[in-house]
Amino acid sequence: MIRRSVVVRGPVEAIFARFTAGIGQWWPLDQFSYGGDRRADLILEDHAGGRFYERFRDGEEHEIGRVLVYEPPHRVVFTWN
Repeated sequence: MIRRSVVVRGPVEAIFARFTAGIGQWWPLDQFSYGGDRRADLILEDHAGGRFYERFRDGEEHEIGRVLVYEPPHRVVFTWN
């Protein structure tokens, strides 16, 4: 198990949204992508049981994890395979 903590100053609601809904904007897809040059976006669905997946330009999707806990704006837990 890997745990990582980061302290970010700002409105917790906005930071949570940026981390979750905006994950495709900051996640280093150039280093961590199953699609390589086909990669287009990374999506973290906003509910427990949701998918964490990569979408490629051709529309194909590759699941890389699952959302275990989704409690905005304080907690999100997901797996990453």
